[in-house]
Amino acid sequence: MVETMVKQELENTSSVTKGKALLNVEEVAIRLECRTDLVLKLVKSKQIKAFEVDGEFYVKEVNLKKFINDETSENISQNSGKNLDFGLQERYNHSPIMEEIISEEEYEQMVRNGKGEGTVYFNQDRQKWQGAVSAGYDINGKRIRKIISGESEEAVRIAIYNMINKNLEVIRKEQTIAVMPINQQNVKSDITFGQMSDEYLEMLYKKSDKRSNENYRSDAKRMDDLRDIKVVDITRKFCLNYLYELTGREYEEGKLYSGNIINKTKKYMRRVLKEAVREKIIDREVLEDWGQIESKAVQKNDEEEYKALKDEEIIKIYNAVEKNQLIKILILAIRDTGARTQEVAGLSFENVKQDEDGYYIYVKEALSHKCNNEAYKPENKEKKLPRKIPIIKGLKNEWAHGVLIGRRNLRITKETWDAIQSFKATIESDQDFVARRKENGNEDRIFTHMDGTLKTMDYYSRQYRELIKKAGLKEEGYNPYRFRHNFCTRLLRMGLDPKTVARMMGDKDIEMVLRVYNSIDKGEIKKASEEFIKAFTFEK
Repeated sequence: MVETMVKQELENTSSVTKGKALLNVEEVAIRLECRTDLVLKLVKSKQIKAFEVDGEFYVKEVNLKKFINDETSENISQNSGKNLDFGLQERYNHSPIMEEIISEEEYEQMVRNGKGEGTVYFNQDRQKWQGAVSAGYDINGKRIRKIISGESEEAVRIAIYNMINKNLEVIRKEQTIAVMPINQQNVKSDITFGQMSDEYLEMLYKKSDKRSNENYRSDAKRMDDLRDIKVVDITRKFCLNYLYELTGREYEEGKLYSGNIINKTKKYMRRVLKEAVREKIIDREVLEDWGQIESKAVQKNDEEEYKALKDEEIIKIYNAVEKNQLIKILILAIRDTGARTQEVAGLSFENVKQDEDGYYIYVKEALSHKCNNEAYKPENKEKKLPRKIPIIKGLKNEWAHGVLIGRRNLRITKETWDAIQSFKATIESDQDFVARRKENGNEDRIFTHMDGTLKTMDYYSRQYRELIKKAGLKEEGYNPYRFRHNFCTRLLRMGLDPKTVARMMGDKDIEMVLRVYNSIDKGEIKKASEEFIKAFTFEK
């Protein structure tokens, strides 16, 4: 009888969680902002009253509200004339509360600005009182962060207080259900961080061959000293101590890890430990509130940050690469166009064109690579397979805001045109080379190896570094990417609109142009200040 009534009620209710008479386990988890396994524990321990139909549990809305408010039948009868959701909103009708979910990155930025969890402040832009608070965990065990907004400081403080109490109550209920610590229940209690990391990487390789897999492999290698540490022994304090120690560790003599590397290491460690949380090897508290880990590496001074090339530096680079036809084409093309090195290396002869106004290249592809997952398998270790497989792919930022912005026609000098045509003639004079290129489907590509195959960008970068070193130049000061900074900075000094410059460079907005590429040195700042003063006559 009861089962028939439940089925009937299920058929008549809406598919939307809010306002439903009956909720399934997933919907209850969303309402409680916790994992589904916790909901099942609460149901099976009869702390939440539920119906079982065909092996699935369903909870009445009224029973869920009883659990949330911890109300007895006596309390319910006393409050029978009131809405079960009465509380903060009812008490502060003149000051409604709004909740917004924010990302972990947004929360970390708030912490850096002194507006961490529990801090109530007045937001001038929104003209609202606000405060950040932890709102439990989603069904995947990920921390939920929220911004509470209201018209008064008191209302926001009360809302934060209520949410914190609600989370504590859920935690207390979970603790009363647990029979033993989570790591004692799990069969993987002896697994090490290295084994957990290997499992995570293997999972990534099965999913895709993205280039990011390679970066994760580097992050894992950086933490080799953690390989034998048991995951169950890893605590929040252990993780923070390890990362702080890493900030003072030298990867080469006299060189400390940069903030970017420290952050990548931190993110990878969290990725691996999140898997351990999902598998219930460790508690999720290990991942709470890591904060920002600052690098101890010395920041570059203003002169080192000046990335645009000077004319004499361009001449030195040109002289160093002149005898290598391909590297010469690469340098001339990025000098003329500001294109990314991968975009130039992805050019084909058909996309180098001439019209009545001169010469230009059509940028529409780029040389890239995918991760060769086979190379990382233990059975292939002795084969020494290449870890990167070169490919030609679409452009970075090819589309933005529904507009095709990545592809672009860019003018080149006659010098660059002649260098490309000279190399084309060299290819055509060697019929065996032509055949090898055709056999590999690269007959129209400019950048190939002598065997006719594509090579990764690493191959051309090594050639460039060797030429620079042979010419007696320091590699660090002559990174070819500086040509891109040079191109952008000179266009802006010519008075071009930043939006036009961004499009020429294939960037989706002007933020990157203004923040990164427009290099300003101390001399320019002083000169601009002097010109401003000279432009005005101040009278007392």
